[in-house]
Amino acid sequence: MNTLPPLLLLFVLPLSAMAAECRLQVSPDPLDYGTLDRSRLEAGSPGLALAKKTAQLSMSCNDPADLSLFYSANGLDKERFALAGSGHYRLQASDAFVDGVRVDLARLDQPGAVPAPANAHLNWQPRSGITPVAAGKPLKGRNLNLTLVLEGELDAQAFAVRESTQFRSTGQLHAPASGSTAELAIHWQIIPAACTPSLSQGGVVDYGRITSQSLNSDRRTRLPTRQLNLSINCDSPARYALRMHDNRDGSSLVNSLIFYGLGRDGAENRIGLYEVQFDPQSITADQLAAVYLTQSTAGGIGWSDSGSEPRSIADTTVLGFSDEAMTAKGPVAIRNLNATVNILPVIAPTNELDNRQDIQLDGSGTLEIIYL
Repeated sequence: MNTLPPLLLLFVLPLSAMAAECRLQVSPDPLDYGTLDRSRLEAGSPGLALAKKTAQLSMSCNDPADLSLFYSANGLDKERFALAGSGHYRLQASDAFVDGVRVDLARLDQPGAVPAPANAHLNWQPRSGITPVAAGKPLKGRNLNLTLVLEGELDAQAFAVRESTQFRSTGQLHAPASGSTAELAIHWQIIPAACTPSLSQGGVVDYGRITSQSLNSDRRTRLPTRQLNLSINCDSPARYALRMHDNRDGSSLVNSLIFYGLGRDGAENRIGLYEVQFDPQSITADQLAAVYLTQSTAGGIGWSDSGSEPRSIADTTVLGFSDEAMTAKGPVAIRNLNATVNILPVIAPTNELDNRQDIQLDGSGTLEIIYL
């Protein structure tokens, strides 16, 4: 019986049909703008121009390859990309070298398209690519090196943070011929304006010794109004509002947002209440001709019409300061504010209190700055 020799099949792929292996890198990673705050914004400026940042891009391939690159990021228009938190940036490519030789760059609408006229500096447009060229044709090579220059701006509203917030915007660089990718990341942190409040007398209102004979036995007694001076100084103009917290919650004679408790006596009776009132006529702020009060019941989303009437600060309502009357636009940015705060206490009828021992008025509250 005759047998046939083994059948040996050989397939040879031409080297040109195999995609080159390439490595794409961007340095530094990320482009870091560090910590920013409102103090860098000029008064009335729509935004903050960021310093130019430079990165080096390199692509190394084991064999000559098409060196075209595309950049994918959130585009705003034909020239700009979006920055997280409200802002934009432009990206420029320049100083291109292929295998050590300086070359020009040309824009591509899509992979394999005919390149546009070449230039030594090229702004990278959203949804387009770039390629190194010679005599109007894309170049192949093993190594591509070029410089990326990022120039951006953060809108003024990007600085309206209530706490330290980190932001990161990214874009993806992609070489279609080899499938290699690299990320271009932009990082920064925004901190709110730092405002320091202070109250005269250490925030203590002392009524001294009050005799029971000076109080009403069958009805409430209003004590004389006392005043404290409040100053708020910020390192840059900031939009903010004030909120009051009752540290003796549940001890007020009246369950109301504007009344705060004076504690309880030895028999757990409620001693009284007090309110904290702001009068626009005794408030000064920066160079403003007048200051008006405005309030928000939603933590700064929606404001009441500003006015010149005194208002008591509430527990769940924030109190802000405006430079215009009868406007609902909310608080204006202020750097230095000084206000006279009126303290208005009321004592319960003495026949409702435990008079067998001294009663200590024990009101305590905390003023909080809410950054807007």
